[in-house]
Amino acid sequence: MAIKTFTTGEVLTAADTNTYLANSGLVYITSGALSGSATNFVGCFTSAYTNYRIVLHGVGVNNPASWVYLRFLVGSTPTSTRYFGSHMGLNSLGGTSYPVWNNAPQTYLMNTDTGTQSNGSFDIYQPQLAKVTGLMGQSANQQTTNFLQYQGGGVQDSTTQFDGFRIDADYAIAGTVTVFGYRKA
Repeated sequence: MAIKTFTTGEVLTAADTNTYLANSGLVYITSGALSGSATNFVGCFTSAYTNYRIVLHGVGVNNPASWVYLRFLVGSTPTSTRYFGSHMGLNSLGGTSYPVWNNAPQTYLMNTDTGTQSNGSFDIYQPQLAKVTGLMGQSANQQTTNFLQYQGGGVQDSTTQFDGFRIDADYAIAGTVTVFGYRKA
């Protein structure tokens, strides 16, 4: 059904409402809790969507501070042969800013510290296609003496078709990850 343009005095019907809801931008796919130092999200990238958004919220660690990374999956196997170059610019409350560069099979998403919670959102571009996969996003964390804000992304330099991702950390973390697909039409 085509999207209708209303004029004064017309009635919004259930069919019209359903059309608007069906054509919304982000579509919920799945969510799950982070547990330990590695949590897989298997099978969330399909041909139904080309691009995705992942939202991490309430990510925290008991002790000590931990970097949080993303690695792409084929089945439950994380990528390891091709490098994911990432650049996340760090800004802190003290005015210090420096780049974090990674040339490894994962990319930085955030840093979390003892007794704090980090939040972030990241767009992933065409992971299930046989093309280079991109990632862009941002995260924020309030530490004891600093506010840390990361922005950046990277490219998985291969044409592997990924069907999921894994959140890795230096130490056991907790929090929630929610995955959305960007509607194609």
